[in-house]
Amino acid sequence: ILCVNRNGHRIKIIDFGLARKFDPSKQLKVLFGTPEFVAPEVINFDRVGFGTDMWSVGV
Repeated sequence: ILCVNRNGHRIKIIDFGLARKFDPSKQLKVLFGTPEFVAPEVINFDRVGFGTDMWSVGV
């Protein structure tokens, strides 16, 4: 997935090999991901959400 803003800055989102569909009405915990990009809640095996993905984008 490639996102481009009006200034031409690009964000590439890759590595969907372990992707899952997220249902916000259910609790989800995961213990996998690309080590350099996983959020602290993944490392701690805590509940994950949309913020978890935003962490990965920010890193």
